[in-house]
Amino acid sequence: MSRLRELRVAAGLSKRQLARLSGISLRQLAYLEQRRDRGRNPTVRTLARLALPISLEIGMPPADVLKALAEDWLRDIMSERQ
Repeated sequence: MSRLRELRVAAGLSKRQLARLSGISLRQLAYLEQRRDRGRNPTVRTLARLALPISLEIGMPPADVLKALAEDWLRDIMSERQ
């Protein structure tokens, strides 16, 4: 399970709710959670847009949520390069 999905579920948000609150498409969110498009990684801006609604729901500072999401993506990128 991706860290994004873990945090979304912990926040009690559906994919549709998080997509609406973050301003990204439902399709893009699904791709990000399932890591289907490995050639394209999300921008920091996209991760920040996802982090804010999650942080509001779980009471975690947005910077901490953003850090968790970014670290998860970086781990994935680094494992692909090895």
